[in-house]
Amino acid sequence: MNTRLIVAITGATGAIYGVRILQRLREVGQWLAKAGDAVYGTRGGPWEPLDGKFGYCYKGSTVFVHLLKDYSGTTFTMPPIGSWKVRKVYEVLTQKPLPYDGGEGREIVIREIDRTTSPADSLVAVEFENPIRSIWAD
Repeated sequence: MNTRLIVAITGATGAIYGVRILQRLREVGQWLAKAGDAVYGTRGGPWEPLDGKFGYCYKGSTVFVHLLKDYSGTTFTMPPIGSWKVRKVYEVLTQKPLPYDGGEGREIVIREIDRTTSPADSLVAVEFENPIRSIWAD
């Protein structure tokens, strides 16, 4: 999402890091192994985020919705992209297809989002028929 994540762990040479720190690093690595497509190589947008609630990023023909911990509910409504058709909608971590309505010029209502698998950042992918960058093409 146009950001970089740098993890720095410092300590004396030869120091043994706490079990909690190592466990947390493993958890982040496991999450990124599943969520990497929605993180690596993405660009922010195509819409502005709502701080603490949700944000968007995109890659290719897919918009990724990041539902953050302060977003409540299992339904999400996103704006349309022109008259484009939606190819599929799914949860990124589980690859589970999600029911949705809309597209083709109408807002897209996504339902039955599992907020328990990753409550800090529930990831939904919305795949369109065209590359997202082409909405800005002349």
